[in-house]
Amino acid sequence: MHICFLTVGDASRRTGGYLYHREVFARLRIAGHTIAEHAICAADPAAQQAAQAFGAHFEPQTYDVIVVDALARIVVAPWLDHWRKQRPLVAMIHELPSAAGSDSPQEWDWEAPLLRAQRIIAVSADGAATLVGRGVDRARIVVASGGFDRLPQVERPALRPDGGLRVLGVAQWIARKGLIGLAQAWAAEARPGDRLELVGEMQADPAYTAAVQQLLAAAPPESVITMARSMIPTWR
Repeated sequence: MHICFLTVGDASRRTGGYLYHREVFARLRIAGHTIAEHAICAADPAAQQAAQAFGAHFEPQTYDVIVVDALARIVVAPWLDHWRKQRPLVAMIHELPSAAGSDSPQEWDWEAPLLRAQRIIAVSADGAATLVGRGVDRARIVVASGGFDRLPQVERPALRPDGGLRVLGVAQWIARKGLIGLAQAWAAEARPGDRLELVGEMQADPAYTAAVQQLLAAAPPESVITMARSMIPTWR
């Protein structure tokens, strides 16, 4: 089967969504399918609106099925209903922006064509429930949750003698991930010997990152470790 996948942004980033896609495609290729991946433009709304002419030159009949990442909802919105009549259309929805608090009044219009796809892939039961709440027939939704990498077996270190608390947070540093609340709680409750490790991209929203860092500065010295997600290897 020849599958076309349409997305936006830098698909090489090590975010949960892009890693999910790469793992799915790797397994499909092992099964003998071919995947044509197209990152149409940058992910921001202005770039997507400017690139909507892409659809005038796209030929859906070249493929057996079209899979659209919900991130690309804006650039493909004018074309999805037309493509759906020519080839099976699958929407890959990690999270609807309207459900994540998007303040754009156009968001529902951009999302609506995605929700008319013949099949919709949600990554959680909660995501499926959100789609049903938007009027999608549950029979059209497939839940395919993300997996995890198996870490190599290593000798576990001895428990810390001070009994300090260890907390791991993995998330991009953007408002909807809730890091402000975590930073406030850590600054207020952490004790010497506790450790908070934060893993995730910090560049998406510099102002938000600065606010989180300002709160964490009030925590006990050396109790916070931050690491960009791009520095974390993927084990197999």
